[in-house]
Amino acid sequence: MHVSRVDHIHIKVDELEKTTQEYEKVFGFSFPPVIDFTDRSGFKVVFNQFPNGIELMKVVDNTKPMARLYDEAPVGVFALSLKVDNLEKSIAEMERFGYRHLFTYGGGEIKEGLFDTIEKLGVYIELVEYPNDDISSAEFVR
Repeated sequence: MHVSRVDHIHIKVDELEKTTQEYEKVFGFSFPPVIDFTDRSGFKVVFNQFPNGIELMKVVDNTKPMARLYDEAPVGVFALSLKVDNLEKSIAEMERFGYRHLFTYGGGEIKEGLFDTIEKLGVYIELVEYPNDDISSAEFVR
């Protein structure tokens, strides 16, 4: 498995708007508008890819399997997202390492997989594959 970098950090929050404003104040950048994944995954996010790679997530519907996982976790860093060249091969390798593959998701050119690495690493690991070097230039289909 080839990991090119930590792509972004998932942070679970209770108050998306208020926490977003605080991050903007501290880091000195603005987040793009909220992305609503309520119907698909049960949460809303704000995401700043560059230069910091921060994704703030709030659970809004814990009847969805992925949101239920987030909902059970404490507020704070939830996962590290690692950029990989080939998600399918990387999933197989993570499974060989003994990590349970929880979900595969994404859309269009963006492919992602989440692993239960809490016990050994203290956070979940998400693997993400997309072409080129900038996720915002990849086609995302909801």
